Amino acid sequence: MDASFELKYHRLEDHHPWFVARREILHDLLKVVPRDGAILDVGCASGVLLQEIEQKGYSNLSGLDISPQAVELSKERGLKNIYLMDGADPKFPPDTFDCIIASDIFEHIDQEKTTINNWKKILKENGIIICFVPAFNFLWSRHDRANHHFRRYTRARLARLFNASGLTVIRSSYWNFFLFFPTAIIRFIQRLFPEKKDGDNLPVIKNGLARWAMIFLPHLEKYLLRYINFPVGVSTFVIAKK
Repeated sequence: MDASFELKYHRLEDHHPWFVARREILHDLLKVVPRDGAILDVGCASGVLLQEIEQKGYSNLSGLDISPQAVELSKERGLKNIYLMDGADPKFPPDTFDCIIASDIFEHIDQEKTTINNWKKILKENGIIICFVPAFNFLWSRHDRANHHFRRYTRARLARLFNASGLTVIRSSYWNFFLFFPTAIIRFIQRLFPEKKDGDNLPVIKNGLARWAMIFLPHLEKYLLRYINFPVGVSTFVIAKK
């Protein structure tokens, strides 16, 4: 991740509707994990997700990030068990965690199969991995370049990777369904009129109607995801069981 974008990322992740929506969906998915279950957040950033999980009564929490700045920010929140570590090869004993969260981290990692196998080793029997990634290579943009992404994924390809590593995918879906078509149109226009300078495209939303849509639609999606899987979306996720 570009250093200038990392600073902006940490400033926005507490309150930007996209980050808030993703965390709320994760809270729903984590309901299957016991309150005393050991949870690892791979790429914990400033620690806001772990802080929220802790506030919901989970006590056995760990986080890691490759960024010293992220680790320091997480510790400033009062979080313990935060490690400066490569998410592709976390150094924990085998069978340590009941749940591993990899929330928009996997696309930053070059060696996909090796990474999944490394996560599998530190996962307990019947433990789960919740992995969120950006979807569809045709949505590739300057945001992906600023974040040093290697790729974007389809739901099917992501599921195949986890199944091929001996894990069982028990749930997969797209999300950000309602923003998929507007985003696809914007990406197409950006290709017609490319910008000269790379940067990120995670805007600070000031327009009242746009902000309302960014808050309401993800809330609606969170509710619908309790009952259905979406056929397309800006992002996708899997839940894989050992």
